[in-house]
Amino acid sequence: MAEENSAAEALESMHISHPGTDNAGAAGQEKEKELNQATFFHCVEAQNAKTLQILTRTRQVDVNAVNQEGLTGLHIAVSQYDKTRNTDIVKILLEVGADINKKAADKAADKFLNIVRVSDSKHGKEETAKIKVNGMTPLLLALELKSSLYVKGMEYRHWDAMLSVLAAATIKQASNADVHAATQEAEHTASLAALQQGWAAVFDSGAHELVDLRAEGKDIPALKQIVMHSSKRWKREIESQDSTARSSLTRGGLLLEVKEASYTVIQHLVRYLYSGLGDDEFVKTRGADVFLAAYRYEIPDVCQVLEKKLDITPDNWIKVLSVAIVAGSSLLTLRVAQSIKHLLDKRLSFSHIRRPSFSYMELPPHQPFGKAENESAENLRKIEESSRD
Repeated sequence: MAEENSAAEALESMHISHPGTDNAGAAGQEKEKELNQATFFHCVEAQNAKTLQILTRTRQVDVNAVNQEGLTGLHIAVSQYDKTRNTDIVKILLEVGADINKKAADKAADKFLNIVRVSDSKHGKEETAKIKVNGMTPLLLALELKSSLYVKGMEYRHWDAMLSVLAAATIKQASNADVHAATQEAEHTASLAALQQGWAAVFDSGAHELVDLRAEGKDIPALKQIVMHSSKRWKREIESQDSTARSSLTRGGLLLEVKEASYTVIQHLVRYLYSGLGDDEFVKTRGADVFLAAYRYEIPDVCQVLEKKLDITPDNWIKVLSVAIVAGSSLLTLRVAQSIKHLLDKRLSFSHIRRPSFSYMELPPHQPFGKAENESAENLRKIEESSRD
């Protein structure tokens, strides 16, 4: 305790001076804030847990900030896990308020992590893989890394510890935000009722015009009033008569080009519009695609039905979580995290022999310090020295 107190006091007493600048002034404070932020990323990359704890307690740092690679501290710590096999940094960041659902910043250019793995466990052959990280949460990044590093015949259960920590944090944040699967039952029932009310709209209108939804060159005829009642986007396109709507008259109805989903997905989506029900087998395999199409074409009632209905399994964790992130579905995110935690809790309740993964990270993401590199390194050195006093 005395060692930690002396380190904290040393941090508090440190000042950064610049020519013509008083540390008490706004410019000096901003410079010190930038330096502390750079030091924060340095600590995460160096897996310096002790100094990171002191830094986050005694200095002003944003634990949810992104570095020039677009990654938060959580993303960086997760990306290093295959080498470190250590969850300490992630736990510290979560304890001090890191957002488990924060996405890697979307940049104009795609950002990738370079992964070097063994492609042939027998002969030790290596290959390079890339993971696009734009828009990923730490949990999705962990799932993608584990999947990308997988080689047939090799064990990757060392990722269970990290996935368990991230899933538990996701569940906790959802609980704090009052997102619970059980509380969604009323919304689910209301959504089914809303879909079925589409028929009332047809009857009340007295109109039975058709609209053709064309996907992959094939047409799916549907009642215009049903489509307009259910989809805000299609309603706007039907009502619009200009060329940007890409619509034309055809057999007394309208033709709408659907380019963001396959023919079979749109076919099952239309089935939901008519009945509020889908084919169970199709939903098991392609339900996430139908959900994404419903989100893109602004059909919230189908989204709410599928949020409850989708079957979450280890085989579709990545796909469902990816769709949940795109659509901003807190409920689907929670359900994926619960599925992960449930499975891993059962695994971790037994003793498992952890085999080496024979994989490692090359060129892990880092904070490009630029001109602040020397100052940041010096700041980190002082922090580490004070912690040893």
